[in-house]
Amino acid sequence: MNSKSSSLRRFLSSPGPCYTIDTRFICKVPGDTISKILVIEDNHQNAVLIRRVLESRHHQVIHVSEGEAGLKTAIEEIPDIILIDLGLPDIDGQTLIAFMKRAPELKDVPLVAVTAWPEDTARQMAEAYGCDGYISKPINTRTFPDQIAAFIRKKSRLNSATRKKINSPRKNSSAVLCLMSCTPIHTAN
Repeated sequence: MNSKSSSLRRFLSSPGPCYTIDTRFICKVPGDTISKILVIEDNHQNAVLIRRVLESRHHQVIHVSEGEAGLKTAIEEIPDIILIDLGLPDIDGQTLIAFMKRAPELKDVPLVAVTAWPEDTARQMAEAYGCDGYISKPINTRTFPDQIAAFIRKKSRLNSATRKKINSPRKNSSAVLCLMSCTPIHTAN
């Protein structure tokens, strides 16, 4: 275990209000959690604004400016949420999201489009691309952290419900067994 994760673990489990992690002084607010957020954004000013807003709420922000690097980073880091600018210079948003959707490591990670497209277009494109939602630019710095938290909570609830469903006894298990036992098995003569 490295010292970074050890410091973070101590921070999250300790009752005190303020701690130092990686040279940053952070005050822990009751109910606050630290989420790892990957931001794939090629506009430097937008990236800086997003970082400042989210870090002020104690989130860990990882920023990359190109889609290919974003995919690699997402698979290596497994963030809690990925914010994707759909107009990246090296790869279009639809292709990047399709690659991310196929990565088993990212199946539980919400993908959120962050775009300057008009509201109706943004909603349609995010839905068509398979995103979990979208946030319009320019971001509203007051509501942005709550939007991010809502996406993370929603995906977490969906994943919990899916796990419960998978782990619960199946009502149709006899039908599955019947299908399996009624299927002819071909043997070599």
